[in-house]
Amino acid sequence: MITNIGADHEISIYNNPNRSDELPEAKRDFIYVDDVVDMIWTIISRAREESQIESGIYNIGTGNARSFNEVAQAIFDALKLEKTKIVYEDMPKALRGVYQYHTQANMKKTNSAFKRTRYTSISIGVKKLVAHMKKTGEI
Repeated sequence: MITNIGADHEISIYNNPNRSDELPEAKRDFIYVDDVVDMIWTIISRAREESQIESGIYNIGTGNARSFNEVAQAIFDALKLEKTKIVYEDMPKALRGVYQYHTQANMKKTNSAFKRTRYTSISIGVKKLVAHMKKTGEI
């Protein structure tokens, strides 16, 4: 999204063709990469220290679905852009039957086992990403 902002300060988001009161805009369980690395490190460290950790699959996410609109607004804010616009494009037909409009990690098992309940917010994560991209010349 960040590298696709044009001079007119627009971000394009796919419109949900099935949008209704029951199924609103598309949402994802966005997580900042540092939180993912921290969780993986915690799991590896605890597995080495304790033999009581239950073997199995542990989800890594925040447990909270956030809209693409929220991410777009966080990008606009991080870039300090004014007069911004979100443009809704039709979902490509090839994706309509297979696209997941809502993803949200069930974090009950992970949070119970590893006591992690706080994650980097969308706004802070995007600010860190924007700062990194400016530093490396990507934007």
